[in-house]
Amino acid sequence: MAKVHQRPIVVCNITRTCNIHCAHCYASPQDEQYPGQLTTQEAKTVLYEMAVYKAPVVLFSGVEPTLRHDLPDLISYANELGGLNPLIPTNGTLLAKEKVKQLSMHD
Repeated sequence: MAKVHQRPIVVCNITRTCNIHCAHCYASPQDEQYPGQLTTQEAKTVLYEMAVYKAPVVLFSGVEPTLRHDLPDLISYANELGGLNPLIPTNGTLLAKEKVKQLSMHD
């Protein structure tokens, strides 16, 4: 039987910012921007490296990823790379119809 190489699903914590404060959260987030967060270009470099490695999925996580202003750009870039399927685990409280449209559009 041929050996199958399985690649990991990557969880990319793109922000520590959150709009709610759950007692069970591991990150102790606040509703503020934290210093030291990757720039858009740095995040794209990481996504490129994931695609080269052939990771099949990237979860844009990190407390509440929909609060990151460049999330649509990062999703679009992940889609452009091909084979790197972006997923967004979210608390759902900010997912108005327009936000869902914005996040689901890709080139």
